[in-house]
Amino acid sequence: LGSPKRYQCPDCGKSFRVSTALVCHRRIHTKEKPFSCQQCDKHFSSRSNLRHHMKVHWRGPLLSRGTASSFSTVHSRPF
Repeated sequence: LGSPKRYQCPDCGKSFRVSTALVCHRRIHTKEKPFSCQQCDKHFSSRSNLRHHMKVHWRGPLLSRGTASSFSTVHSRPF
């Protein structure tokens, strides 16, 4: 039915169909958090977790809706 899972985590053995899924998964083991919030300096392992966190600032006094486009993601290494 689907393509075989070819990318296996060397730490726990979990397998993935695409290499990017393995890269994201490995952050569980390495504790790497390359996505940082520029408003409060918290760090996250995935871009989606950072986006979810940003809702705190959208609703709070630190950020107005007009400045939301000023956020950027800091990567420790290229993808």
